[in-house]
Amino acid sequence: MNANIENMTTAAAPAAWIGWDWADQHHDLFLETADRKTQTLRLANRPEQIHAWLKALGQRFAQRTVVLCLEASRSALLPIFLEYSFLELYLINPKSMARFREVVRPSGSKSDQLDCKLAGQLVKSHRELLHRFVAQDPLTQELAQMVRVRRFFRGQGCRPTEGLEQRLSSIAAATGVSQQAHWNNPNSFLACSLAQILRDVTTRIEESEGQILILAQQHPNRALAQSAPGAAAVLEPRLMAVLGTHPEACASAQQMAVRDGVAPRRVQSGNSCVITRRLAKPQFEHQTWIEFAKCSTLECQWARQFVEAKTKAGKSYYTAIRALAYKWIRILCACWKKGVVYDEARYLKALGQHNSPYRSETKAAP
Repeated sequence: MNANIENMTTAAAPAAWIGWDWADQHHDLFLETADRKTQTLRLANRPEQIHAWLKALGQRFAQRTVVLCLEASRSALLPIFLEYSFLELYLINPKSMARFREVVRPSGSKSDQLDCKLAGQLVKSHRELLHRFVAQDPLTQELAQMVRVRRFFRGQGCRPTEGLEQRLSSIAAATGVSQQAHWNNPNSFLACSLAQILRDVTTRIEESEGQILILAQQHPNRALAQSAPGAAAVLEPRLMAVLGTHPEACASAQQMAVRDGVAPRRVQSGNSCVITRRLAKPQFEHQTWIEFAKCSTLECQWARQFVEAKTKAGKSYYTAIRALAYKWIRILCACWKKGVVYDEARYLKALGQHNSPYRSETKAAP
């Protein structure tokens, strides 16, 4: 039996480890094989050269597992890496890489060759402490990209608002600076050109909304997202994208809350212990949970009471909202792994069974 276990361990061992450092014009790589042979090389920042090298790498190691480590901020390379099933990916927070570099270079010296070597050593020596990147299914990946595109357009103010309508009304009633054609015609041409560009952008926004709707209707977690109170049309597809379809990507709700920057961080030393919010976090995922938590207080009474209780206890509003978002992550993760949708009546019953302070004035929706 011990021999069989040893053979399985050997077969599952990686054929090589790679540390990857990105630059604008090139990529520096440090490769170490299972027999401890090392190699450093530089690839031009061109997709065809990266693909060619990765194909040769797969042939070199007969498609055995190769562990690759790079900074999480370099996710533009993910579409390339995901085409090669033999790669096992680890995306490291840039701050973690910087702190690891400080351990071996207290002077602060830095180079691309050093960074790629440290990335390789980090994943080889501490792989069990790092979270492996698990790619979502193609539907979730496309949906996630589309809701990010929509958020970009909305963030640029590309939507009609009450303030915009007021400005347009005031412009229409304003007196022209000049009535001279030679002055007005060029400015009119410019204004019409910009208006045409904005019209095209508006059309693309409407198309993105339609595409998001089509993708969301096909997503396995659609029913769960629709059951979340307050999510509505905008946040439902964002929740689907954040949850994904691979429960194994986050072993627990705690791990998801940490991954998305919702869980607080604890800084403890000796007798002192400080709990603060996380500064380094994925903005889109974090903002999705925060916005959903805020919207849930409009339709969910126990959520509203939860925030009120936190603020009465001296917490700031957004501290209370982050705590509510953390609670929603635990609730939705439990529903997801059980294969059920969120049931308000069932949750209120659970609050009563646990003597929750939010149970007394809360009633199930008819």
